Amino acid sequence: MRKPCDLACFNEAMIGIHGAIGPAVAAAYDFDGFETIVDAGGGTGTLLTTILKATHRPRGVLFDLPDTAREAGKIIAREGLTDRCTAAAGDFFVAPPEGHDC
Repeated sequence: MRKPCDLACFNEAMIGIHGAIGPAVAAAYDFDGFETIVDAGGGTGTLLTTILKATHRPRGVLFDLPDTAREAGKIIAREGLTDRCTAAAGDFFVAPPEGHDC
């Protein structure tokens, strides 16, 4: 069983390792041609929220395990993106999200 502090430490470590790539990805690729961007296993949503803030058209779905999806939902709200982005709980090894174009 995971403890809440384990989850928080893991999420912070992932942001520390990968957090700086979001602006580079958002600048390098034109995501405005998509309807919905899914970040499967996207942690707390740093990459997805960065992309959505750099675009005008697409909506986002952050898809991760339940505890992480709950945390991502809080960050999506804090970033003011609840009208364009949702956090969904699930396991992409079991049932990946379907019906999205990116």
